[in-house]
Amino acid sequence: MTPEARTNAELFSHVTVMLEETLRSIRPRAGGVYADATPGGGGHAEGLLERSAPDGRVIGVDRDEAALGAARERLSRFGDRVTLVHGAFAELRSILDGVGTPRVDGVIPDLGVNSPQLDRA
Repeated sequence: MTPEARTNAELFSHVTVMLEETLRSIRPRAGGVYADATPGGGGHAEGLLERSAPDGRVIGVDRDEAALGAARERLSRFGDRVTLVHGAFAELRSILDGVGTPRVDGVIPDLGVNSPQLDRA
């Protein structure tokens, strides 16, 4: 398959790490609003959305357009429960204000290395 024919999710292959530990710490619930400060491939956001059904929300912020594209594909089944924004972790407060969400119930500040970015470097 040519790179042009592959989806964003296929091009941005990423294994979600520490999913259960993260979700156990945040304890997502129905109606909760969560920020994923770097959604990457969307694994943590997907877990948050599944465990906060039917109406929990996730706002994802990432600088990497490829990561946002992959997350958008992976999370499309959640519809308007997910909002993905191109931006930096340092801008999280203003981004949350900008999407009308001044308060969240939990934040995932993924500060680790993004292996797909290293693969492309």
